Amino acid sequence: MFNGVIVIVRPKPEAGADFYQVDALPESEGPHVDFCLERILDILSPTDNPIAKDWRDRCRDRLNNEMGEAPSPSMNRGCAGLGL
Repeated sequence: MFNGVIVIVRPKPEAGADFYQVDALPESEGPHVDFCLERILDILSPTDNPIAKDWRDRCRDRLNNEMGEAPSPSMNRGCAGLGL
């Protein structure tokens, strides 16, 4: 069984040059970040969880909207409130 987990890695300069903060959030908790590679979405196990389904749909919608376009800074639009 494969479920989606969003992992956000960001620098933590107050702790030193080589320190990072890592946050993980399962898809079932409705993460704001909606960037996931299609090949990852394709291997996730089916789910009945409506929150996880919504996240997957948002990720696919985003991929469909950007089809043929180079990745842009908007990739992190869900991270705006996180200071990323």
